[in-house]
Amino acid sequence: MRKHKMMAAGRSSSGWADDDPFDLEPDAEMEADARRAVRRKVGLALGLFVAGGGLLAGGIGSLLTSGSGSGHGVAMTVLGSLTFVPGAFFTRVAYLAHRGVDGYSMRDIPDV
Repeated sequence: MRKHKMMAAGRSSSGWADDDPFDLEPDAEMEADARRAVRRKVGLALGLFVAGGGLLAGGIGSLLTSGSGSGHGVAMTVLGSLTFVPGAFFTRVAYLAHRGVDGYSMRDIPDV
């Protein structure tokens, strides 16, 4: 009898209203936001990885060609290593989470 009254009042069989603003069930918009957040996390991790690799390679190349007297080569190498290391780590976490390896999740990558 109670189930029948809830359905008659415009509620579904689960007891949630179709247009209830406090509905806690995930909907398509929330899932799209979650996918967008994951893409942003992975994109930033890949960006750090690529930019750090480029800076690191450019810095090492500059140090090798101009000698140890160049401050630009040292600065590029330091900046490249500071961006490459976290980029490589979070790219690896994203890859292993995508593969479904136990212990890795996209939640391990910090939000920006």
